Amino acid sequence: METTRTSIVLAVNALLSVFGFLLSYRLINKLGDMFIRANLFGIDMNKCTYDPTIRSEPNSKLKIPEAQGVVVGAVFLMIMFIFIPVAFYKNLGLENGQFPFHEYVKYLAALLSICCMIFLGFADDVLDLRWRHKLLMPMMATLPLLMVYFVSFNLTFIIVPVPVRWLFGYSVDIGMCCFTKCLCVCVCHKPCILVMIIGSLLLCVNLWKPNSKVFSLLIDKQYSSSQEID
Repeated sequence: METTRTSIVLAVNALLSVFGFLLSYRLINKLGDMFIRANLFGIDMNKCTYDPTIRSEPNSKLKIPEAQGVVVGAVFLMIMFIFIPVAFYKNLGLENGQFPFHEYVKYLAALLSICCMIFLGFADDVLDLRWRHKLLMPMMATLPLLMVYFVSFNLTFIIVPVPVRWLFGYSVDIGMCCFTKCLCVCVCHKPCILVMIIGSLLLCVNLWKPNSKVFSLLIDKQYSSSQEID
């Protein structure tokens, strides 16, 4: 019986996932012009040929809608909200006190964190936040999960590794440092951002060297492209 229920939940989850993919694909194509009219677009620098079906002038740039992650995020939240009765359908008939409210609260807290991250990501696309401000965004988005954990469990013990248990014992209560640790884990993309920044700086330095091969190749390519246009 339990295997049958699990199979039903997985089947519904798969169907909702396919529906979410098709709906996202449809909405991205439909809402692209709306984002462009709202000045949420970028220029595709790789399109250097004239196509009268997508451009009004021979030398105009192709506009690509941006910030459409909010569309996919909205569809994802809708699918997850619809999935709530499916995930807990076997517990719907239980009396008060038997329904797994702790699991339900964690589910909603996770969705709230995802919703916060979607909102902050869209704000970043609209306001063009600096990279150092982006480091704080995951910390703000994970606050709902941490607050639910604080109210529901509030366990701040950590298991001490075996080699040093003779010194600290089996476990240590680190108090609020546990929540600080969780906040730091949620900004684990910081090294990726730093690597991207350092890589961009090194590329710029390399490009501006007079003897740079990359700079020479780019200049030759740009010159040949301008000759073809002329």
